[in-house]
Amino acid sequence: MQTQDWQLKCILPRPKAFYLKFSPRGNYICTWELYAMSKDIPESSPNIFVYDIATGEEVFSIMTTIYMFFALIL
Repeated sequence: MQTQDWQLKCILPRPKAFYLKFSPRGNYICTWELYAMSKDIPESSPNIFVYDIATGEEVFSIMTTIYMFFALIL
């Protein structure tokens, strides 16, 4: 959201996001989801995503089982 007029900047396709973290300049947002494996997807999939706030475009994703890794990003 823009703080001057409260307009949405982007909508992220991450309904299971557990934590959010903004970059120091506010250009990017990083989301973290709980690590999960299932019978359908035994190799798992990315659970950390970085988005460009201006466009809402995903610029990076990675899978990790360690939450502390999320704290190091951005």
